[in-house]
Amino acid sequence: MDRFESLGENGLTGRELRHQGLLEYVEIDQVKAINDRDKYHTIGTSALMECAGVLLVDSGRRVAGVTHVSFDFARRNWVDKLENKTMDLVKKANSKGGRQYHLRWYNVTTGRRDYAFTREITQRAQKVSEQLKNSRKISQVEYLLEEGFAYDLNDGLLPYY
Repeated sequence: MDRFESLGENGLTGRELRHQGLLEYVEIDQVKAINDRDKYHTIGTSALMECAGVLLVDSGRRVAGVTHVSFDFARRNWVDKLENKTMDLVKKANSKGGRQYHLRWYNVTTGRRDYAFTREITQRAQKVSEQLKNSRKISQVEYLLEEGFAYDLNDGLLPYY
């Protein structure tokens, strides 16, 4: 549990918050962002397995955004989807008042998929990270291996399960 900032003020995981209707849940291929004026102050996703998750956090402006990216490995444009969804997420978080983010990639460097696919996904995530760093949209990047995650604007990163 040391990689999580807390279990939150109410001691619940992301999954428990979802079941209680207290989590802005991001379904497959959705892009969502929250700020402290929204109904939900916690956002997250789960069941990443062969998918990837992206979390953007501007803690100073109390904005967080998530996308859950699925891959259709039969099509060759699937790595473009990771980049497009991530850029859509930046726009969505900007619209909520965010400016500079801590970027967390989930399940990018590993996952239930072929090594070659994972390598391409990782390379694209690194390329997108560099683009965002160069445009000063992100200050920090992390790669995490989780099949689900939640972020609370008050309590930080929470375990999903």
